[in-house]
Amino acid sequence: MQNINTFLQEITPLISTLSKSKCDSIVVGDFDIDLLKMKEREKYSNYFDLFVNAGFLPKLTLPTRLSRRNCTLIDQIFHKTLDMAKTNLAGIIVSQISDHFPSFICLDSLRVKK
Repeated sequence: MQNINTFLQEITPLISTLSKSKCDSIVVGDFDIDLLKMKEREKYSNYFDLFVNAGFLPKLTLPTRLSRRNCTLIDQIFHKTLDMAKTNLAGIIVSQISDHFPSFICLDSLRVKK
């Protein structure tokens, strides 16, 4: 549990800085924090709340790792956009290459004229 506390302390200033930036931002990683267990573990919920409260939305909501007895959502993509009219697409590629499924995000880089 101490590792999660340390990680939250270290990443909070970074997410705070990114939330104030005047550009789109993406945070991607294999964080080993299972978002499917947010209701069971307060620290996982705090981690998720940190991103959402800073304007980052999760782009992956299905398991990114499957085993015979378990599934987890430990690989995450969080995205913050300044222009909600922009479209984006994220997904998980089901593959047997690894026990973690590859994931991706496609971003609309064109500004929508208003």
